[in-house]
Formats: sequence, C-alpha cells, structure tokens
Amino acid sequence: MTLGQNWYGMKPVWHVASGGLHPGSVETVIKQLGEDIMLQAGGGVLGHPWGIEAGVEAMVQAKDLAMQRIDVHEWIKENPDTALAKAADHWGFGPKIV
Repeated sequence: MTLGQNWYGMKPVWHVASGGLHPGSVETVIKQLGEDIMLQAGGGVLGHPWGIEAGVEAMVQAKDLAMQRIDVHEWIKENPDTALAKAADHWGFGPKIV
C-alpha cells in the first residue's frame, strides 16, 4: 500500500517531483516526500547562471547534502564559491508556489 490506497496488484512506480524545482528546493522536497523519489529539474539545471554543467553540479551537491542530512544553508556559508551557492543566490531556497 502506498499513499493510503490499495492499488490492487498494480506494479510499483517511482514518485516524481517536477515543476519549478531548482537546487535550493531539493532539501525541502526530499524532507517532505522522502528519499525514494525522482527529481526532475529542467530550468533548475539549464538556467544556472554559470551554465548547464554548473546546474548539474549544483543539483548533485544539493542532493548529496539532503541525503546526508547536512544543512544546506550552513554548507553554503562554508563553501560560498560553489555552484550550489550561486544557484541558491539566483533562485533562493524552498519550492516556490505561484
């Protein structure tokens, strides 16, 4: 059973979080939805001010910190010249609901 429902033998699937995700939202999304999830972040990778490779680097850094339960705000204070720090400066933190 998942999500409080009987799925009557339906094969399990991965949950996907998508839409408006960026490196600064990863910690919150994983805390709220759990670790067994896929994060789909198009603009949150492609729109990084330093380019796509830095966007990928920032997402990986954010994911690694969340999985290790390391506070992203403290990590950025100690590592201000990283792709994740630049992404957080650009997008901020947490999911944006508009």
